[in-house]
Amino acid sequence: MVKLFVAGIPDNLQEIGLIEMFSLYALVSSITVVTDKQTGKSLGYGFIEVQDMAAAGRAIEALNGLKVGARKLEVKIAEERNKPFSKRPQERPAQKNSSGLSKSNARQPVQGKSKRPRVKSGL
Repeated sequence: MVKLFVAGIPDNLQEIGLIEMFSLYALVSSITVVTDKQTGKSLGYGFIEVQDMAAAGRAIEALNGLKVGARKLEVKIAEERNKPFSKRPQERPAQKNSSGLSKSNARQPVQGKSKRPRVKSGL
């Protein structure tokens, strides 16, 4: 299955109209038009699952940029939203300086005045 992202869906175009439009180029497995939770009104975009990459390519080629009413459709392969995190690259081991301490652990000499607050005595 290949999921397509479809933007620019006119308010008056219902799911059945999208199915009919995409069925000319691909076998539609599922369709989801995203709606406002409070009003139920279409937000103008959705997702359509088609059978395979060849069908997705045909649908994208035929329908991407197609003017429907006052809007122009944008059709592309949907990006995965919840991709698994890839492993972080291995951290390099800390380099040791001449004292045998790693650079990250070695105390760096402070130049100039100390940043410590002065304590007044005799209060």
